[in-house]
Amino acid sequence: ALTLPDGVHLHFVDLRDHYFKYPFEMLTYSSRIWNNFLNPTSNLNRFRLTDYKHIFEKYFHRIDIHILERLENEFQAAYSRIRPEFLSGEPAVDAVSLIRIFAQGPRSDRLR
Repeated sequence: ALTLPDGVHLHFVDLRDHYFKYPFEMLTYSSRIWNNFLNPTSNLNRFRLTDYKHIFEKYFHRIDIHILERLENEFQAAYSRIRPEFLSGEPAVDAVSLIRIFAQGPRSDRLR
């Protein structure tokens, strides 16, 4: 509601674990383990490409998500340990590690 009707947002989102040597490591732990023991003080979220897509679609009239980087080899190396809730079934989507989101104009049904 704070964005003008013709306003825009531009976001660059790094989807990697902050332990860059293993960029998908954060997706291998249960919520209980992650939230109680491993989540760094920076509160690293574990949202994936589809999560960001759904959130931005909910609040903006137009969105464009551009994939800037995929780490397919690293994803494949971690695949067997990644929890099912983080897998879309599409390796090309799941291996995404950096995105740019352009969002324009708030959804009119969200202005009230």
